[in-house]
Amino acid sequence: MLGFLRIHPDVLHVETDNAGVIPEALAELARQEVDLLVVNGGGRTLQQVLTGLLGSGAFGDQIPSWHRCAPGGRI
Repeated sequence: MLGFLRIHPDVLHVETDNAGVIPEALAELARQEVDLLVVNGGGRTLQQVLTGLLGSGAFGDQIPSWHRCAPGGRI
């Protein structure tokens, strides 16, 4: 994933290293009005992101489409 992002610097992305920053990361993505969210991580990461996505209200009623990539293995 990081290799792809290096050759596509125009793709907005947020890399997190712990679950505590996921709410702020989602809020920033909402401010940028993203319409597709790609989650690169394991099951725990996906759970944290979806919980934040559905529970935070950051995106209002315009929740972006999402896709999970192969697990990255960390939050």
